[in-house]
Amino acid sequence: MINKIQRSAGFTLVETLFVLSVFFMIASITVFLLKPHFTKIEKEFFFSNLAADLYYAQIYAIAHQSEVTVNFLPDQQFYYFRSRHHQRHLLKRTYSKEILIYEGSINLNFRFLADGNINKFGSFFIRIHDNRYKLTFLLGKGRFYVVKER
Repeated sequence: MINKIQRSAGFTLVETLFVLSVFFMIASITVFLLKPHFTKIEKEFFFSNLAADLYYAQIYAIAHQSEVTVNFLPDQQFYYFRSRHHQRHLLKRTYSKEILIYEGSINLNFRFLADGNINKFGSFFIRIHDNRYKLTFLLGKGRFYVVKER
């Protein structure tokens, strides 16, 4: 009877190593499967924030009847908005180092006028991982849209 109690005291080293190796295999597979989802969520989060922020700058310009300057600083990975009447930033947002923003037909600094229109129209480009997007501001009313380029 004493012999039987000693045998059921725990798991063997082989059993423990087998369970741990199965656990680590499942964990590593999960990490590789979640990576594409993370990049997709990162892209959607960036564009939804950017659109909301640009609408905020436009609405602020209309509501306060003042120009709002939009500045992108791609080398420091952030953008900010500043009203002509305020010294501080209305909004400052950082973004991932995986996101590259660069000029196209429009500079990376522009203004929303007091009537909500943009002072320049054109496009600039955004690269997220291996995908390139073009953000275009239309002439009049400050409307904009984003298109994925091939």
